[in-house]
Amino acid sequence: MISKVNDNLLRKMNSVNLNLMLIFYTLYRERHLTKAAEKLCLSQPAVSHSLKKLRRIFDDELFIKTADGMKPTPTAVQIDVAIEKGLFYFEQAISINCEFDQESSKRQFKIGLTDYMNQSVLPYLLEHSINHAPDISFSILPVKLARIEESENLIRSMDLDIAIAQLEYLPQSQSYDFLFEDRIGCIADSNRYGMSDSISINDFIDNPHIVMSHREDLPSLINETLDRLELKRKVIARTPHITPLARALQATNLICTITEKASKAICPGTSLRFYSLPFELNPFKVCLLWDIRKDKDPGIRWLRRLLMESMQH
Repeated sequence: MISKVNDNLLRKMNSVNLNLMLIFYTLYRERHLTKAAEKLCLSQPAVSHSLKKLRRIFDDELFIKTADGMKPTPTAVQIDVAIEKGLFYFEQAISINCEFDQESSKRQFKIGLTDYMNQSVLPYLLEHSINHAPDISFSILPVKLARIEESENLIRSMDLDIAIAQLEYLPQSQSYDFLFEDRIGCIADSNRYGMSDSISINDFIDNPHIVMSHREDLPSLINETLDRLELKRKVIARTPHITPLARALQATNLICTITEKASKAICPGTSLRFYSLPFELNPFKVCLLWDIRKDKDPGIRWLRRLLMESMQH
């Protein structure tokens, strides 16, 4: 049975020029014959002729001319999903044993980062790129990785090469590198709450809170813990951004629950101080996550090493 399937596949593949799939892929993204031809380094008549072949093969118009460009038909949308996957795996296959040359590569990496991680990681990446990888670029995208079970789909849907995430527990099967544990505490003005290492339960409950979190789609770990203690806090604002926190918290009685790593991007040069919580919470596990299909991609391996180095600075 397997031999018969393979024979059928070979006959089909022999009847189709694989370059046509690349032309379809480019047309789908450019939505314009001339732009696709320029991208492929082909003439416009050559691309037009290839499109005619594709229409015969799939027995469908594939692309309809409109005022805004070439609109793909429903059949073309379905075909693109399959071709994109095929090209992805083909690229992975031919690059498995290749060395990644950072000095000559022109690759752009898409990295998912939380706000505070962006402030710690991006300067190191840029410095390294300027000195050692002049044609490599980085596109930083905000991510909301709250559940490890959903991380793989999110990474693929955002087309990320890699992401740094705060996780409640380590993945069982996900491709990841463990970076460090990040203790959960809170920051507040030391002029109001003093210089001790921890904050009292009464101060924590009786004063208003700003919630700094990119995990708003999950029930708050803090609220879950307080519920078990039959306590409640007053939250007056929520934000995923650290930039406004220093100004918002100073000279007030506001409290913001945050990780120790994030606090180091906020507190220096201010009267703010990081305090331990008046109850136990397990620290977050901060990990690098990537699409398992890119596990052997030499560029991703290079990026993983670079990101891990950035954590040591």
